[in-house]
Amino acid sequence: MNTQNRRRFPRIKFPHHLGVLHRGTYTVFAGDEIGEGGLSFSCCQDYFKIGDRLVLTIMTVGPMCVEVIVRNQRHSSDGTIFGVEFIDLNFDQARRLRFYVLQGQT
Repeated sequence: MNTQNRRRFPRIKFPHHLGVLHRGTYTVFAGDEIGEGGLSFSCCQDYFKIGDRLVLTIMTVGPMCVEVIVRNQRHSSDGTIFGVEFIDLNFDQARRLRFYVLQGQT
């Protein structure tokens, strides 16, 4: 089954960097895809485990810090791609993400 068919929210390509805070360490990673329910990003090694909680800083939708949980990981030729789910977005954060995704789909 195609992963796009399993998602509750559409995703678009997200070729931007994002900051990740995990256990007191802040690191910048390359984004892969983003949607209203979560995003994916790549890194060169297995930094995180499924179930880890992270804080992301996303600058392309205005400065926004969100808490996420790692839901999956897959290995690619570029390294490891982590899929995360947003936790408890407030109304403004969800609205900004929805607008960003809708703009990217046109």
